[in-house]
Amino acid sequence: MGSPGSVGVRLADHNHLKYTLAITRVGLLVFNHVFAWGFNGDAGNIKDALFKLDSYSSVKFRKDFNAAQRKKLERNDPVSAFDISLIYKLIQMLCGVRPADDPVWTTESSDSLEYCLYKIKNKRNEIAHENINMSPEELGTILDELKILFTTTIENAGKTFSVELSEVNPVLKSVTSELDAIRDSPVPVATLAEYEQEVLATRRTQVMEAAGRESAQMHSNMSQVSVVPWLMSGHTVSIDTIFTRPTLKRDEFEIRQRQLSEKESCVEVHKILQAQCSDGSLPQVTLVSAVNGMGKSSLLKYILSRAAGSRNEIETMEKYDLILTLDCRNNKFSSPTEIMNLLLPRTAAMFQEDHFKAALISLDLLIVIDNIDELDQTSFRSFMEFLRTISQGSRILGTVCREKSSSIQRQLQTFNIRVLMLETDGIPDDQMVTFLQRTIKCFNTYKKGGVTDEKELCVLITSQRPHLQDHLKSPEILSLIALSWAFSCGRIDTSTTVTEIFMLVEELLLYKVLQNLPGFTSSNISTQNVLQSGLNKFVHSLSGVAFECIKKGTCVIDAKNVEYLTQECRHLNLPPGYIISAFLNYTNKADTSIPLGSQVVSFPRKSMLHYYAAWFLLHRLQECTAATTFQEIMELKDSDFTENQMSSLQCVIKFLLGMLTMRNLSQLKVRAQEIVKMLKVLNVCKASQWLQYIEEAKAESSITQIIIKEMGTVWEVENTAISLVLANILKSYKPQQLIITTTDSPEKYPHLKEVLKVCSVSPDMRLSLHLYNHFWSEKVSVTDNLLNIIISGTSPCKLEYFAGRLSSSAITKLPKSLTRLAIHVTADMLKSLNSVLPSLTNLELLYLNLDVPTTTDPHELPRLCLPRPHTSLSVDMWGITLASVPWACDAAERLAKSYTRLVLRRSELSAGQCRQWVGGLQKRNLTVSWMVIGSSQSITSKHKERLLVAAKVIGCNKLDWIKV
Repeated sequence: MGSPGSVGVRLADHNHLKYTLAITRVGLLVFNHVFAWGFNGDAGNIKDALFKLDSYSSVKFRKDFNAAQRKKLERNDPVSAFDISLIYKLIQMLCGVRPADDPVWTTESSDSLEYCLYKIKNKRNEIAHENINMSPEELGTILDELKILFTTTIENAGKTFSVELSEVNPVLKSVTSELDAIRDSPVPVATLAEYEQEVLATRRTQVMEAAGRESAQMHSNMSQVSVVPWLMSGHTVSIDTIFTRPTLKRDEFEIRQRQLSEKESCVEVHKILQAQCSDGSLPQVTLVSAVNGMGKSSLLKYILSRAAGSRNEIETMEKYDLILTLDCRNNKFSSPTEIMNLLLPRTAAMFQEDHFKAALISLDLLIVIDNIDELDQTSFRSFMEFLRTISQGSRILGTVCREKSSSIQRQLQTFNIRVLMLETDGIPDDQMVTFLQRTIKCFNTYKKGGVTDEKELCVLITSQRPHLQDHLKSPEILSLIALSWAFSCGRIDTSTTVTEIFMLVEELLLYKVLQNLPGFTSSNISTQNVLQSGLNKFVHSLSGVAFECIKKGTCVIDAKNVEYLTQECRHLNLPPGYIISAFLNYTNKADTSIPLGSQVVSFPRKSMLHYYAAWFLLHRLQECTAATTFQEIMELKDSDFTENQMSSLQCVIKFLLGMLTMRNLSQLKVRAQEIVKMLKVLNVCKASQWLQYIEEAKAESSITQIIIKEMGTVWEVENTAISLVLANILKSYKPQQLIITTTDSPEKYPHLKEVLKVCSVSPDMRLSLHLYNHFWSEKVSVTDNLLNIIISGTSPCKLEYFAGRLSSSAITKLPKSLTRLAIHVTADMLKSLNSVLPSLTNLELLYLNLDVPTTTDPHELPRLCLPRPHTSLSVDMWGITLASVPWACDAAERLAKSYTRLVLRRSELSAGQCRQWVGGLQKRNLTVSWMVIGSSQSITSKHKERLLVAAKVIGCNKLDWIKV
């Protein structure tokens, strides 16, 4: 036998290397021949043969084979390029042997072909373990055993597939000579790399198989959702039962910069993994943001259920080797390794740490991460390191709260991580009734007695209502409404608020808990009263714990408070396990240092945490004297507030106002000033924010008056704050200036017309109406009806600023009160615009979104009749390329000689080509004070400086370059 030293092999165990080669080289030779003899596929196309099997589908194909194996099969690679694991699966499926679940495969007493193949595959898996010191004598014995195994396998295959001996004998001879050569020859240096590669490949396979089993169980568990208030007795259904696909929209900035239509702005759920960044590249991280309760987590559950289910509707999901999931709400970590252990705790425990890590980071992973915004600083830094560790083909799909989405996006982009930001507003309007029907159907299966008819409820929520409104887009709120209706249908009406829904659900929950207490139904009234009193006291203790969690900025209850709640239950003669599980959530947290099964007790949803914290404050207010300030009741100093606490406390106080309105109106009147002062400390400052508190307090006069003073004389109201509550408030309280902004299509705001009707009879009010979707993107619809509502009133307000898209006839009706006009126009609208411009004597700014194709003759464009010499003119042009630069210069010259701001959006110009644009403007004697270039091309700071110097010849003192 050759000496390992003589050939330079540095491997510690030379003989183990030879054993590995015997398994991988000769074993593969055996498997190749067995498959070749048994395969009956047409023209050798293995994938086609698989899909001819009964009931075989693309979903089964994805489950049977990992991403690397699927690529080989899809390319129709030769079988010689496959490894033992892949050929083993194919033999089981395509070669007419016993089914894979037949015991003959694993029965040692069997001398069947199936058992021989199974034994070879197992030996192949063994080489991934630590090197075993092996003497030459031991190696000889093992190779002799392998020779018998391989020979038996070939002989059995020959008999099974009726192969002539003239074909079998040469293979037997080849197997024998190959094994003898390995035993008697020196090992070439090149085989060291082959060995290490084989060991890694084997470990990858083992990790994928173990992780696949573990993640499949996780996905199955994740696809179950609770349809009752919070948890309560584990009443869960498959997410498919109630899931309603939300609308996913791209980032508002991207929509504007790229002038995306409504269709282009939206991403369908089944295409979420295909959605690209603005530059056409695939993101490394896709984040879905929304306010709490809008279904972010449900969306992830649905996507994971697709991975676990029989229907794979999420396009390109099959390209990932593994699909993993992690909820950040109850987890902390300080290194990428800890994250890996949390993703696959059981699989990680099966391997040495470095082996597991090396195998995992070599795979293409789809990692679905919920609540990224709840990571602390240490954990977030570890998450960033983790992103740099995983393979380039891996992808993160995560959720963040809306308040932190921009901050997290910026942090990721700082590390050159490509991020796609999507946003969901919850259940689309046209799907609300469907969601309610599905949910009530689920409740009817739990409910004793008659079946609930949901028709009346559907009519109720689709009618105009002063409260709830956009809350109805929230799956959480709709589920609670459905629950309340199913068990107490007479308690909901058009004036019900979110707080009232929660109070009603709590009543139902407490009733349910009492009914399930041992002996409650058979006890006398006195005993029942004692139990009910004990339960109320427990809830009071729970509310105190909830407020402690708010102060700490977490949903997780620490061990001390878990023990406190447990002792409270025992003291009140209540069963701790049942009571705590009825209100709180149990999850399993596992890593290398914490054994599986350790309990993390938390509030199931943030809304529940906020609700019970508000309940605690309500009781504190009732117990404290008038001399105790509201800030003292909250036991928090201004300097103590973190960002998380501010957001949570804003929600808590919203619930508190609703509770005070329902339970203690006199206390609300006494404390109104202090509560508003606290909200100011919590950074509530916008009119849109303040209106939420007026809504939850049902516009109670004392607090409404105080809030109105805080809102000042200028109200800036956007999107969801454009409500019936606002319309009703405006009838009694009118600001000097009302600024209304919509970033979606105006049709998405059902109460916008009511608000404008009030404005149409408010002559002392100044109005700004920004319909940004129509100004930036809409190319078909117009907003004439909204303008007509304003100007046709008996004593209309002064419309000072309008941004949107009007028809040519509506443009001629623009009121003289306008000081700023931003309008989306086509070439044929310019004539109508010119007819009205001279009358707009107060116009300070004219901003045109010029929707004119470059095929239009520039000479057909009229010169703008600006009403004042100093009216600022800003014009956006779209899609300018190097070829259309002359056209853009001619069009600019036709419209005006001087521009305050000239913008090229979604252009394809480089810095050098942009200088040609500047030269064209100079040649036509145009002046431009400020230039903005939105381009698909990047630009360095040096190039930008040079471009600005060149642009000074046309009077440009400011230059912005936006890569889109």
